Amino acid sequence: MIDDAVTELADITDKVHIDWTAFDNTLRNLEDINILDDDSEETILSKYITDGDFYGRGEILPIAVQHFLSNGYDVHAHNGKNGGLALSALCWSSYDRSILEAAKMLMNAGAPVIYSSQDDEPDEEPRGLFYSISWKDAGAWEVDKDYTWANILEAYYSMAEAYAAKKDYCSILCYLDCIGAEVTAIFADKDDSDNLSFANEYIRQLGNSLVIFFDDKPLVINTYIELVVNPIYVSDNRELLVDVSKAFSPLIGAKLTDVKYTDAAACSFYFSNGVRLLLASRDAVDGKRIYAWCDSLYSSMESTSSAENSSAASIVASNRTFIETNIQRTLELLEK
Repeated sequence: MIDDAVTELADITDKVHIDWTAFDNTLRNLEDINILDDDSEETILSKYITDGDFYGRGEILPIAVQHFLSNGYDVHAHNGKNGGLALSALCWSSYDRSILEAAKMLMNAGAPVIYSSQDDEPDEEPRGLFYSISWKDAGAWEVDKDYTWANILEAYYSMAEAYAAKKDYCSILCYLDCIGAEVTAIFADKDDSDNLSFANEYIRQLGNSLVIFFDDKPLVINTYIELVVNPIYVSDNRELLVDVSKAFSPLIGAKLTDVKYTDAAACSFYFSNGVRLLLASRDAVDGKRIYAWCDSLYSSMESTSSAENSSAASIVASNRTFIETNIQRTLELLEK
């Protein structure tokens, strides 16, 4: 029954112009929209999410989920498996940020992020959605090297944590939501604020997360350069954060235009004023700190003496090599 229902539903949404009335009629005519296949641990919705061909068409996904919910899909059925399996299935669906919107719909309906599964270890607590996200996220970072998708999954994990803690999970967004927004302030841990420029005149080093406010969206950049818009982090760590906007003054007032990863340990933020913020993760150095610097900071070299300028130019060359070709080697040189 599940396979037949999913095939019929997918045939409807595969079309360029989707007949949502026909989609609703199909759902209403199902013998049991909440049926669960115990052997495969699939429901009609969870299988539809994974088999419905949403790649490149992610905007359809949350609409379809809403139609399921409106037609009686019960996320609490079968001890919450109907909701939990649907949440996990999103990790194998459209591979874009539409999964976050679909997940919020399911969470709003009460879908649990922790549920029992036949894959659970006998002596361990069930991990449910957390296991699914972690498994896919590791592959995105290390195997597929799809860093956009990896960061979407990071946002999904943060959402699940917030949901489990009964916090405002709907406030958590993907970093892509910052594209086009203006930098209004930058915060760092107060322990970092006193040591922000110890690496050298141009490079800032931090032992904890950096928080860049894009309009009212706080983008949290942790020491692994994982990116999540997470107001909860800011709220929970308010007493530990201090304004370090002056250390990154070229960014203030500029709009984010793009984010590109060189590899899992390094990425660049591009801004509307031509400035580039370069970041290297703790995995690129000593496992303790991240490094950050702005291209425009190098303009201060123009006022130095020729000898100083030669030395500064050498630093720039090393830094550019560091971000673009050999992160580990260059940062080891910078630390000597």
